[in-house]
Amino acid sequence: MRHSSGTRSCHQSGLTLVELMVAMVLGLLLTAAVIQVFAGSRSSNTVQGGMSRLQENARFALDALGRDIANAGFTRSFYRLSDGSENARLTLANTLNNVSAYPPLLFLPETSTASDTIEVNYESEIDCLGAPTPNGVASNQYFLEGTDLMCRGNGAATPGLIAEHVENLQFLYGVDTDEDRVANSFVTADQLASDSAIVAVKVALLTSTGDPVGMDSGARYSLLDIPAVGPFNDRRLRQVFSRIIMLRNNT
Repeated sequence: MRHSSGTRSCHQSGLTLVELMVAMVLGLLLTAAVIQVFAGSRSSNTVQGGMSRLQENARFALDALGRDIANAGFTRSFYRLSDGSENARLTLANTLNNVSAYPPLLFLPETSTASDTIEVNYESEIDCLGAPTPNGVASNQYFLEGTDLMCRGNGAATPGLIAEHVENLQFLYGVDTDEDRVANSFVTADQLASDSAIVAVKVALLTSTGDPVGMDSGARYSLLDIPAVGPFNDRRLRQVFSRIIMLRNNT
């Protein structure tokens, strides 16, 4: 007679090699999807941050230029000129031997696609950098130094930074030909006549993010009358901003 031992065989089931490989592939796909979403979100945040800084720089630059250019020719009092006569406004005559004769605007154009320079004069105790002015007249010159918008006042020894990452700066001048205080046309500085009645200034600037944040788009950018500039192929985002500034004091 045979007796059973009373024990049962236990079989442990597990994953086959194929199932394990499928699980690993699915895990890798899921990980890759998460990484892609994270990378896309980070890239989007970088682009949005760059655009925010770009627009902030442009807004600050245009506000600074707008305030100063709108003040061109402002005076609170009479100036006695070197010949003894009185002038109720800042004269358009730019004589070197007469410290009281400041033109409301001086136009210093560049050629081709290079940036323009403008000088703004008006009665003020301080210049664009907050330094005390000689003779109570501010003489502020705005220009680009590399990609920095700078201002050189007549009260400060060195120019000061106004805004960063400004790559091009252009001006056109609104001329009133029928005495209605409205610009009939906008022209370049070298197209102005000595008796042109300038009632407005149109300014355009090209700003960039400064750092590479996007993809090269091959875009070209148009600023007022100059030929389009670009493409740059440096992965920086760029945008053109413009504004028309009315001259309140040049009557």
